[in-house]
Amino acid sequence: MRPEKFRYEMNKAFGQWFETKTVDAFKPLLREMNRVWVKWAKEENDNRTGIETYGYETSHSIRNNMHYISDRWRCAFRLKWLVDGIESEEIVDSLPE
Repeated sequence: MRPEKFRYEMNKAFGQWFETKTVDAFKPLLREMNRVWVKWAKEENDNRTGIETYGYETSHSIRNNMHYISDRWRCAFRLKWLVDGIESEEIVDSLPE
């Protein structure tokens, strides 16, 4: 996927998350997200996992982190936090308030 298209699709997925609190729009992007993460992790020398960065302590912290990274996701550790959270189902649909 071209970088411009990936950025567009990621921003669209965050927009859907804000409206519906579902991760459905991210799921088709997981393969590309992993590919981009590998590239960025190598460039940035940052191979931390999602647990090692923000973690997934509470639904409140996950919601706050999703809001925080929504316009700052273009670095290895934030993208990895998102990938790990979706793949491990730590970031799930309809997080309780």
